[in-house]
Amino acid sequence: MENVININIGLRDEVRESLLESLRDRGIACQPWLDLVEQYMNLWDTSWLLNANIQAEGVMITTPSGMTKKNDSVGLLVNINKQMNQQLEKLGIEAPAKKSGGANV
Repeated sequence: MENVININIGLRDEVRESLLESLRDRGIACQPWLDLVEQYMNLWDTSWLLNANIQAEGVMITTPSGMTKKNDSVGLLVNINKQMNQQLEKLGIEAPAKKSGGANV
């Protein structure tokens, strides 16, 4: 699992800096907003670890007793992603609107 963290340190730093820049741009780079960024980054780390587990073990795993069951990381990842979206909402960060290419949608 250490390799997952090491591989994604650069991306993690980019995400964190982007969130902090958003706060600075709006003049709210102070507590409690900074704490919300750190909470988001903790969730981000967890999501990477869960993804790594799913990639390594698969969606279905075999228990020590030989039974096949759903990998618990799948359900946990869904919950973590929901919490990450909630953190972004608390921070007032929304995805940028898509630019229309002229086609009716």
